[in-house]
Amino acid sequence: MDKKELIIITGLSGAGITTASNYFEKAGYYTIDNLPINNLVDVVKTLNATSRYVKYAISLNPALLDDKKINGVMSKIRGFDWINTRVIYLDIDTQNLINRYQLTRKKHPLTIENESLEESIREERERIKEFNHMSSFIVDTSNLSAKDLEHKLSRAFKKDILPKFIVDFVSFGFKNGTPSDLDYIFDVRFIPNPYYIDELREKTGNDQPVYDYVFAQKETHAFLKHLIPFLDYCIAQQKKTGRSYLVVGIGCTGGQHRSVAITNYLKNYYQEKYTILSEHRHAKK
Repeated sequence: MDKKELIIITGLSGAGITTASNYFEKAGYYTIDNLPINNLVDVVKTLNATSRYVKYAISLNPALLDDKKINGVMSKIRGFDWINTRVIYLDIDTQNLINRYQLTRKKHPLTIENESLEESIREERERIKEFNHMSSFIVDTSNLSAKDLEHKLSRAFKKDILPKFIVDFVSFGFKNGTPSDLDYIFDVRFIPNPYYIDELREKTGNDQPVYDYVFAQKETHAFLKHLIPFLDYCIAQQKKTGRSYLVVGIGCTGGQHRSVAITNYLKNYYQEKYTILSEHRHAKK
């Protein structure tokens, strides 16, 4: 019988414990947050006896850790032969941690009257130092955003729960009004219009004859030659900001022919690289 998996998450208050716990929850782990170390052994025994899950992530409240008990508790946990246990320790340098508390205006859990934040951090660091020594994975989050931490955990634990960047391509007709939810708008009315071809007028860019007509035009290929590198650059920059969704509008006069054909092309072009959505707002059904 395969062993169950237990991830214990701890570290300094404010170093990203909640973010790490949320990551493992999204990765399919049964998660328990802010558990006092005194309860850890009993909780793990209960999970083995009653839970159908095989993957657990338990975050320990650093303010409730006692360095005199850490070694004894962890020896018991690692003595269970039915579970593989790994410890993640989230560290952060003191100045960055002070900056985080000042930014969020939260109170450190060990701060008491007439005691400074720096002293509280120092005390907590001393309390949990044994976990630092026994951890299988230590992450310094001093210069990491929440998204950076998720990426780091994803690479370390080989559990890619981070979705691909989503690009939503939307075709529309300017005569019907410009949709308000677009991040970028590209006007393709300079491409010769299939509307003026009798046999194509009642069709749309979803029909092969219209698609072929649009892509027989030199203007179409010149446009895409410039558009695709531009989109590649914009998507890459948006991803750096932590954003995961972009809406790109392609407009022509009526939203029937040229914009639909170009949107369909872009959908096919990018579908292997990103999660692609597409919508034709004004094309005939």
